[in-house]
Amino acid sequence: MSLRSALAALSLCLVAAAGCKAQTDLNSECVLVKKDPSDSTGKKSMPITAGELRGNANRDVISFGATECEDLVCVREAGAPLPATDAEPVKGRCSSSCAGADSTCQSYDEALDKDAATALVCRPLLLDAAVLAAMRQADEAAYRRYFGDNSSPYFCARAPVTP
Repeated sequence: MSLRSALAALSLCLVAAAGCKAQTDLNSECVLVKKDPSDSTGKKSMPITAGELRGNANRDVISFGATECEDLVCVREAGAPLPATDAEPVKGRCSSSCAGADSTCQSYDEALDKDAATALVCRPLLLDAAVLAAMRQADEAAYRRYFGDNSSPYFCARAPVTP
């Protein structure tokens, strides 16, 4: 193959790749989970139920370990409706960490990004970066149990729901 043919083939591949949308699960539905207290290995999880969040319905909830999500992160924004019965699992949206307030979070469906009520924004959901670093330094094992390898407070999430 000549150099000219190789460059033409490479150009076609680059043009084709530029037209492809990256696959993501951001903003798709997921179930919030927590560590299963009956599992001594610490590897099993169980759903967080509506009854567990009734008193904190106006707070963001971030769940690490949601198997429906590529990055294992599921977020329920403050003020989102809870299921009717206390035993029902609480659902959120697949998320991932992001760089900060100026970064973008593109959903799996462009239509969701066009509506302010369903679009994801990069916003802090955890304690600030300095507090996270101090907690990690104080007790690395405990930090990893709660936050995994995450060191950023910023995640893709919908804006809090205002009643």
